[in-house]
Amino acid sequence: MRFVDVAANLLDDMYEGHYNGKSSHPPDLDAVLERAWNAGLKKIIITAGSLADSKHALALSHRDERLFCTAGKVVAIGECGLDYDRLHFSSQTQQQACFREHFKLAQSFGLPMFLHSRAAADDFHATMVEHDACYGAGLVHSFTGTQAEAASLLAIPRLMIGVNGCSLKTDANVDVVAGLPSDRIMLETDCPWCEIRPTHAGFKFLQPSRLKPAPGAAALELASPNRARRGKRKKHDPAFMVKGRNEPASLRRVFQVVAGCRGLTTPEQELEFSEQLWHNTHRMFFAGDST
Repeated sequence: MRFVDVAANLLDDMYEGHYNGKSSHPPDLDAVLERAWNAGLKKIIITAGSLADSKHALALSHRDERLFCTAGKVVAIGECGLDYDRLHFSSQTQQQACFREHFKLAQSFGLPMFLHSRAAADDFHATMVEHDACYGAGLVHSFTGTQAEAASLLAIPRLMIGVNGCSLKTDANVDVVAGLPSDRIMLETDCPWCEIRPTHAGFKFLQPSRLKPAPGAAALELASPNRARRGKRKKHDPAFMVKGRNEPASLRRVFQVVAGCRGLTTPEQELEFSEQLWHNTHRMFFAGDST
């Protein structure tokens, strides 16, 4: 199977070994990326939320032809949208004004939009409808909303929904994801956050016997998500994942949970679903790529 992680925060300080302002281990992004490629990922989209981050994302994307970004080696405009849980950073009025400016960029460059909506479903939907003529397509990433909110977004034909570990925390979340049309979903890790944890409702769908590692990845213990070897920060071994830090290789776990909650249990069903997800992602972000 082949995968694309459509949302990876690879610029985060954790991949430089810094946690909460303290240095815990040497930078290990190269090892993180190697695990991702060995886990079957073929492309990763690096997210950026500021001009400085955009420049760093561009520089990072130039290191490997499999890395892309939402500004620079550009496949989308964003991240943009509304987040009313973070009004201490920016007021509703400021957020709405900035959001509208992003539609001008999408229209000017003819690129899809990489979208964020949190605690702002009604205003977000209204803004998307209001600017319907200004964008060709969009991904609402890290979706954690209700069935009604999902239906509202899916009523806009050019929008797709991004799913990660945070989308699979509760039984209600899992029910929403299980009901999403297969041709309107993309997968992401939103690393270094949003890993799937034992307390999450979706965790029960992680079955080590079915999660086969890609060739050459056995040493990474990807086939054992319930007990994946994760070193503590201060006993860091770059050959293994860091406990509590998500990374792109974990996209295989997101896939297994999403497939499992949709009742896809055979290798043939999983392969067919993975190919649908691949084509969903390419149709929006890599339309000129023949792979």
